[in-house]
Amino acid sequence: MKICKTFFTFSVAAFLVALPGLARSQSAVLPDAPSATATVSPSPRLEPIYSRPIHTTMVRNYVFDTFGPYPLAGAGFASGISQLTDSPPEWHQGVEGYAKRFGSDFG
Repeated sequence: MKICKTFFTFSVAAFLVALPGLARSQSAVLPDAPSATATVSPSPRLEPIYSRPIHTTMVRNYVFDTFGPYPLAGAGFASGISQLTDSPPEWHQGVEGYAKRFGSDFG
């Protein structure tokens, strides 16, 4: 039950942190004000060109996303929370229990 509350708290905090980036203001255009866009000619739109990454780049990205610092830190953080809550209790506390939790979370 504590894990659910902790996960919910972190989810709400992440949502609240991301919320200001989603909100954007609109500029007010008054009917009496002269239009600023009437004197400026529109710039031509450039279409973005997608180029598929080469095989070595895809492999490098895969290895980094699988075994890089972010998955290691995430597994360490998750296993630390599991260590605090003694979940599962069969693995007990201590370095051996943390190692089992870390291996399970990283896997």
